[in-house]
Amino acid sequence: MAAKRKKKKLAEINQTHAKVEKLKPTTLDQIWGTDDSSRYKTLNFEEYKSQVEAMDKSMLKEHAIDLGLVPIDNLAILKDRLFAEFKGYIGQYAQIPDQTVENQEKVSEEVLKILREGA
Repeated sequence: MAAKRKKKKLAEINQTHAKVEKLKPTTLDQIWGTDDSSRYKTLNFEEYKSQVEAMDKSMLKEHAIDLGLVPIDNLAILKDRLFAEFKGYIGQYAQIPDQTVENQEKVSEEVLKILREGA
């Protein structure tokens, strides 16, 4: 015998509009992105490294949990993971190098000759 379905009441049903709702910034700091709400409070690797080195074991584990990492007992590996996460985070803000033709190095004739051999 099949189980009966339980009908939901109209008040229990939610409807979405599939519209992406974005938080509108209300202060200049939020517009500029300098409201210290970043995960690390800095974009300087040396500054972050000194912060991590100053933490004890319990603070390191708590910091790892805040970042979404699994805290492990081996502090050397945990610090390496924290540094790798930080480098990935600051990599989002790295400037893209200028790749215009004017700013590229001139290639020597020998290199051009080698490249033409495969064609």
